[in-house]
Amino acid sequence: MTGKQKKQLLILLVILVAAVVALCGVIMYNKSLEQKEEEDIANKVLMEIEYSDIASVSFINNGQTITLLHEESRENASGDSSSDSSADASGDAETVWIYAEDESLTLDDDAVYSAVYNLEKVSCEEKVEDALALNEYGLDSPLNIITVTMSDGTVYELRIGEKNDISSNYYMMLNDDETIYTISSDLPEAFMIGIEDLLDDASE
Repeated sequence: MTGKQKKQLLILLVILVAAVVALCGVIMYNKSLEQKEEEDIANKVLMEIEYSDIASVSFINNGQTITLLHEESRENASGDSSSDSSADASGDAETVWIYAEDESLTLDDDAVYSAVYNLEKVSCEEKVEDALALNEYGLDSPLNIITVTMSDGTVYELRIGEKNDISSNYYMMLNDDETIYTISSDLPEAFMIGIEDLLDDASE
């Protein structure tokens, strides 16, 4: 091999090494972008509301729709300043929950709060890419449809699908968005209750 050939070979090797380094850099950059996108999706807040601004919540249990109305208590209106978990964040107003289908029943406001507070901030765990038909996720006939109406008239509808056996998260769709997300089991399982689970002891 002549000196000229050695020089050409050396140049080719240098070019090859530079190309490999550049390729590795591109791959690592793309991976970091994908990782960041996944983290952004995982931390994405789908819905964030104030508990005190909720006017009503309805959900389905065993085919029965349960509607809960959030109203200011008569006790507070008459000057009772006592507070509990049903008071708003400012502590200025105490509210009670009423079972719309039978207002004669008295609800345990703490029991209702234990379920409803899960609606204050709903974040997704994962966005389902290249989603298949809705029946693959139990969203063609949802396990539950939770409807939240705010005091300003804004309505949120959360359709809860099946539980993913691997992650233990649930599939969900929000409002008219056709995107399918997975969310923590906390919210779906908080609403796997019947009206009997929300009654004050005196009403049972």
